[in-house]
Amino acid sequence: MYQNKEDLRLSTMHTGAKALALLVGSALALSACATSSDESSESDGGGTTAATIKLGYGQEFAAYNMVTEDGPSLANGAVLNQVLRGFNYFDPDGKVTIDTDFGTYEKTSDKPLTVKYTINPKAVWSDGKPVDCDDMVLTWLANSTATGEGGFSSAAPAGYEQMKKPQCKAGDKEVTIVYTEPFADWDAMFNWTSILPAHIVEQQGGLTKSIIDLAAKPKDAGLKKAIEFYNKGWQLNPGTLKKDIMPSTGPYVIDSWTAGQSLVLKPNKAWWGTPPKSETIIFRFIADDAQAQALQNGEINIMKPQPQVDIVNQLKNLGDKVWYETGVEYSYEHLDFNFKGAFADKRVREAFALCVPRADLINNLIKPQAPEAKIFQSRMLYSFQPGYDEFVKGNGHEAYDTVDVAKAKSLLKAAGKTKVKVRLG
Repeated sequence: MYQNKEDLRLSTMHTGAKALALLVGSALALSACATSSDESSESDGGGTTAATIKLGYGQEFAAYNMVTEDGPSLANGAVLNQVLRGFNYFDPDGKVTIDTDFGTYEKTSDKPLTVKYTINPKAVWSDGKPVDCDDMVLTWLANSTATGEGGFSSAAPAGYEQMKKPQCKAGDKEVTIVYTEPFADWDAMFNWTSILPAHIVEQQGGLTKSIIDLAAKPKDAGLKKAIEFYNKGWQLNPGTLKKDIMPSTGPYVIDSWTAGQSLVLKPNKAWWGTPPKSETIIFRFIADDAQAQALQNGEINIMKPQPQVDIVNQLKNLGDKVWYETGVEYSYEHLDFNFKGAFADKRVREAFALCVPRADLINNLIKPQAPEAKIFQSRMLYSFQPGYDEFVKGNGHEAYDTVDVAKAKSLLKAAGKTKVKVRLG
């Protein structure tokens, strides 16, 4: 979801008085999109276009930290993808791509697996603090040895758990990572969701030592307050911004937020890369089924709702007033199990999975607009990528394609359960 040549094609397709609707397409580069004809697009002389992009979005922003167990969501990612940056991102073809604005990295050894990272010397947080070794050590610490009961909350510890403590000292812009064992996705680590401001955690946690110093003792009692802040301090109530503890490393900062209505991004004055194309980006929180009307009324000029046949038909009825496209993208719906409580027993998890109507969801919601759609059986390859059918053959996931209540009951009985209360968040 970063600005690149592929994404710029969106701006060339917007002509005349037509608004732009993006339904289910490739990644959206917010800083590269066109504006409606009634808005200014004059340059301010510094590379930024004095334009306002109004995006309709169905879910509201909720957290600055996306990598805790409570943080991952598309709604958070949509806002943060140009507020936070990291060493890599996925391009429109799904390829891991180095974000050279942020820095570079290279594998220097296979035995042991060793990767050298170089942070852009110009890279700073929007509050003026440099991006450096401290931030990368926090990423490692919060997703590896200090996780678990009473520790940092991590939604994606894989990879970081295989790393030794980053080799660097305070203020360093070069960081060496050595793995204790091979890790296939080494080139996707330290991405834009994972690198957060260590100086804020240190400040809010009342630390007298740096994260670098404390990383050698991840269970140190002195980390307790910092861990609590990392886990919960960046979770936000609607409309409540904490600008002083939510700095940016991207071309935009979060400027304002009106609960239930909108969130506004403005250019980051400390941004060292190519100036963003748009002066203002407004996320307008509008239910998916109301976005086509909002588009017609000029309340928004871009929309990207969940795929629904009714919405496609609404856009078709608007005729040449809008441009839209449908298609496949690198995203999928999923259920994530908490391995605690009743779900600590694998049989209970399996029983629940056997009650999820995967086939019905595909047939009723997706196939009416994408007849070739199929149940997704892998998190590594997408169904439209070469080799998918071979990759998923025999992995056993097809056992959960259709609902099997009888087998689910049998598994619950074997687990000694007659009734299980399940909460979905």
